Amino acid sequence: MHNRKTLMGVVAATLAIVAMPAIAQPAPAAIGAWDTTIEAGGGVVFEATITFRKTGDDYAVDFLDDDPAAHDLKQKIYDVKLTGAKFSFRRTIDFSTLGGEVLEVLYEGEVDGDHLTGSATSAYGPSLMTATRLQQ
Repeated sequence: MHNRKTLMGVVAATLAIVAMPAIAQPAPAAIGAWDTTIEAGGGVVFEATITFRKTGDDYAVDFLDDDPAAHDLKQKIYDVKLTGAKFSFRRTIDFSTLGGEVLEVLYEGEVDGDHLTGSATSAYGPSLMTATRLQQ
């Protein structure tokens, strides 16, 4: 009888654990909009608003250059990864309409509160990236 009660207790505990709803994970730290500066060296500075957002089970990035001339360039953002405070994504920018090339850039970094630091690395090498969270 004692073994039967123990077995029933184990079965009940197992069923309770299996029936528990999944514990919600906190949103990755990068979620939100960021006022971003990329220092490419030689005095070249790019500014943009980068927004990380959740789309279903995945994450997406919106990248809006502050320079209006860049708004017409074709771009593709993919391979978005957000884990805790770390992030990375790839962006392909097509400069061929301006007589240039197609450039692939790997963005990666880490969030610390309302500040983000990282790099933007292309065929031209790495560039320092810093950002401040925009308040919603």
